[in-house]
Amino acid sequence: MFTQSKSLIGLVFLILSSSVSAAETLSKPIDQLLINAVDAGNGNAYYFFFNGSGWGAPGCSQAVYVRIKEGTPGAQAILSASLTAKASGATVKYLGECHSSSTFDANYMYLQ
Repeated sequence: MFTQSKSLIGLVFLILSSSVSAAETLSKPIDQLLINAVDAGNGNAYYFFFNGSGWGAPGCSQAVYVRIKEGTPGAQAILSASLTAKASGATVKYLGECHSSSTFDANYMYLQ
């Protein structure tokens, strides 16, 4: 399973390497996964990854949610890797930008 995870993360890096933003969260476990599929038919579903103590990104240190829009290139790979991390208890780190005081928009991730 670990080899599959490494392959999956490599795919995520490859797909998203051109769209990395400057802000980075701390490396933390995912406490909970939420999916908001209100308008999924139009690619407007969001995947939310919750950490109760906050993700600790500079300028967004209070954000307890990392979100990824379903239509984002590589979103399915990030969802899959995040599910693997949740199931195994591994820590993850996301890159992106602050959306609001409670939410960080990610477009890149590390599975550690």
